[in-house]
Amino acid sequence: MDAFASIAAEWLAVANSHRARSAIMKWAQRRPSLGEYHSPADVVAAINQPGHADRSCALLSDVLLVAADDPLAQLAVMEALLPGLRATVRQRWKTARLNGPWQTQADLAAEAASAAWEAIRHHAGSDTPRPARLIIRRVERRLRTLHDAHRRDADHAVPHWDIDPAAALVQETSEDERHVAATLRQAVQSGELDARSARQAFQIGVLGEPPRTARHRAGLSTAQSQRSLHHALEVLAGETRATPASQPSRPPMHFPTQEDPVIHPTHPAQERSPILPLLLTVKQTAELLGIGRSTLYELLDAGELRSVKRGASRRIPLKEVHDYIDRLLDNDGTDAVASSS
Repeated sequence: MDAFASIAAEWLAVANSHRARSAIMKWAQRRPSLGEYHSPADVVAAINQPGHADRSCALLSDVLLVAADDPLAQLAVMEALLPGLRATVRQRWKTARLNGPWQTQADLAAEAASAAWEAIRHHAGSDTPRPARLIIRRVERRLRTLHDAHRRDADHAVPHWDIDPAAALVQETSEDERHVAATLRQAVQSGELDARSARQAFQIGVLGEPPRTARHRAGLSTAQSQRSLHHALEVLAGETRATPASQPSRPPMHFPTQEDPVIHPTHPAQERSPILPLLLTVKQTAELLGIGRSTLYELLDAGELRSVKRGASRRIPLKEVHDYIDRLLDNDGTDAVASSS
């Protein structure tokens, strides 16, 4: 039983109990809209009823508001969020199942549930207009951060392959296979080959894994995979290059490293100061404020920034950005006066 199934089973056991029906009367004293329902189970069913998005947001916001010191209300919020959390886990598992930090989808679900509990307790007692979006995006952000960190670590890790126990797929290993593994390992240590390229070549050439599966496991695109395999073959043949194969090849141009500045040619017309539009995209706003997209969406969900719809896209007025900065400065000055007094 994964974490989500365990939460659902716990909810089923308590949602219609006498204690739960008594609790909802206490909830109604703080949020009268909850007094229309006979039990917490009825509240969650109303939240998850399709076709009533505004009512669902309002009800979930009310339950979150009374959840500051009420574990049952926190459990009700979690139960209401389970469909969205399951969808988030399924989407992340599509890319994480081959090259992520979680061994099984149940492990990923446990991580998502932990992040959701943390977000619920953090926002419990606050009046949040769109709590489902806010909490699920915090979960998505944590999963993405862990996944990206795992991939960065894997890219810089030197593989330590012991072919006999490396994979149960290999029953007998030859001297050639041992030589391939040793050569790939040495190439990574010397910098001739990046870890992902070596890992893909090992999975295909030694373990006999299908190329498409090995490509997904290494996190490479089709073009990167082809260059990676070509470069790995050169390494194994003793015809190595200094440039990792997973990077774009444009010989005879110099490939800048992380230490080298990337200089792009500029046109005289491009040297003029750009005109900042009055309606900014999400990406432009995040860059102006120096924050990530997830943090910006949290500000939008919390009402700290207002936005408008332009077709199917969201735009943030430039004035809203200035007003938000002014509020930060005012709050900072108020905090400084309060601390000095």
